[in-house]
Amino acid sequence: MYRDKYKNEELTSDIVKNVVLSLGLHLIIAIVIVTISTCFFSVAKFIDENSWKLIGFSFVLPLTLSIFVNKIHINLNRVIALLYTVFTGLLMTYAAFKYGIPKFLLAIFISVIIFSVMSYFGNNTKEDLERYRVILKINLFFLIVMMLVNLYFGVHILYWIIDYIIIGNFTAFIAFDINHIKQEVSLANKNENLLKRIELSGMLQFYFDFMILSVALMDILTRK
Repeated sequence: MYRDKYKNEELTSDIVKNVVLSLGLHLIIAIVIVTISTCFFSVAKFIDENSWKLIGFSFVLPLTLSIFVNKIHINLNRVIALLYTVFTGLLMTYAAFKYGIPKFLLAIFISVIIFSVMSYFGNNTKEDLERYRVILKINLFFLIVMMLVNLYFGVHILYWIIDYIIIGNFTAFIAFDINHIKQEVSLANKNENLLKRIELSGMLQFYFDFMILSVALMDILTRK
């Protein structure tokens, strides 16, 4: 029994490591796209003219993929995930132009620190973080409503409040998501195909958390 428990813990640890390594790889790809994109005026112009489409796509795609992740072939899922990385790389280029390269890099650096600390906490805590799922999702719902309302009214102080709520909520999501991955692995019963899908969906969720957190930090660092 103890041997089986050790094997399960080892498997869970391997899956979590794979998710984090995959996230790192996709972030490197996105940074490379940012570096290349900033060197070409035509690319920068395209990004500027289509920024809202890129933002919409970056929200819709991970939500769509999370619904169909268990129904599509795993290799097609990986292609879609790579496509998502390319589009968010272009979106990050827009953020780099909008906020400036120094603030962009500082926000990425802070996001890496926050991600490292919260993922360590989520991976090692003995507490079941699933109990906070409803709270986080309710917060996210009200956050979206606040953002839509403030697009119309444009209240300056509300922008600050929204940014800080985003940072708090998505910081918590990082710990929650890694804890959730561990629970999914334990329920997968060593099904190799299911474990691969857990890795992919976990990476996408982390990537989404990281991007939103980074943009909110950039906004705070440049807001006057």
